[in-house]
Amino acid sequence: MIGEAQKKLDCTIRDLSVNINCKVDNCKEQEKYPTRFFTKEGVLIRAINIYREWIEDTNPKENYFRPELRSLIWKLKKEAKRKRR
Repeated sequence: MIGEAQKKLDCTIRDLSVNINCKVDNCKEQEKYPTRFFTKEGVLIRAINIYREWIEDTNPKENYFRPELRSLIWKLKKEAKRKRR
């Protein structure tokens, strides 16, 4: 499950042309994935628990991104720009 979530998030970030990285951590909770987002330089942007359905409903192959996940990625892009300054 975590490997699939990591792949979908990586594809989403790449397809939205956002210059950040993420790392999905092991989780015991069933509803959310603990995920850390970093700048390309390795600076932590933010750690977030992402709802499982946001990731499961996302299908990069069909160019469909859950609206909440897309919005989150765009916000993280803005935060990453601030961290680089």
